[in-house]
Amino acid sequence: MLEKLILATVTPFKANKEVDFENLEHLLAFWRSHAISQFFICGTTGEMLSMTVDERKKMAEYYLSNKQSKEQICVHIGGVQVDDVIDLGNHAFDKGADSVSIVTPHYYKISQHSLAEFFRQAIKGISLEKDIYLYNIPQCSGNDLLPETLAQLVQEFPNIKGLKYSFFDMNRTQQYLFAVPKECTILSGTDHMAAALSMLGVHGIVTGAASVYPEIFVAYLEAVYGTNKQKVLEMQEIVTEIVDILGYGNMSIFKELLHRRGLCGPTVRSPLCPLTNGEKIELFKKIESWEDKASQFIKG
Repeated sequence: MLEKLILATVTPFKANKEVDFENLEHLLAFWRSHAISQFFICGTTGEMLSMTVDERKKMAEYYLSNKQSKEQICVHIGGVQVDDVIDLGNHAFDKGADSVSIVTPHYYKISQHSLAEFFRQAIKGISLEKDIYLYNIPQCSGNDLLPETLAQLVQEFPNIKGLKYSFFDMNRTQQYLFAVPKECTILSGTDHMAAALSMLGVHGIVTGAASVYPEIFVAYLEAVYGTNKQKVLEMQEIVTEIVDILGYGNMSIFKELLHRRGLCGPTVRSPLCPLTNGEKIELFKKIESWEDKASQFIKG
């Protein structure tokens, strides 16, 4: 079961836009050095929509072939074509994935009935036994999975182990928690709201921001899901500020800051663009100020 801190990984690219497996090795070692052991790969932070099915398979193979004994790997397999989703899901489980995640299809505005049918086709084509997490990020996909639809699907498919919900609506988050059995895991993608969400009963945070500053988010999530509530209060402003600086998932900013930390190049794939020189100057001013304030929480 995914819980507490789950890292949404970044996909590094070479200057020629090929997947950079050499720097992926550096990133994985960096994340592990901060005790990260749960990885959500090929999601939004991983720029999955700019990758081919074959590239996504190779990414899953890399993580799964390098998986350590205590690690959990959840492979995001979402897309618009259900046959691709099924193909990616079967491949992930064949290679040893602990679970997969499927986002709501994007672009076409579809009904709740159509959403449910999409997930039914995908799950039946992949497995009725393996762990599957649904994924709702309506501000990006254009389609919103409602609590009653989630409840219906969870009842039909016991191997749906939970939902990742990546929007700032706490009322909706609570509705999800009330709609499904307690053993069904509700995860959030809103990194900086972990303190409030944990009080509602959210089981964990799938955090992309931790891919850039894992040291801050490990300390924050340990406090959130531990007993040191004073530390949560002390860290809340710092955590909120870095999520804002990172543009709530702006991969051009993520990559530039990872490049600044010497971990991978700044390359993103179209339709994303690298930052302009002016944008980089402004970003570095903000991050230097933030790092100074955050230094009390950063070790090493």
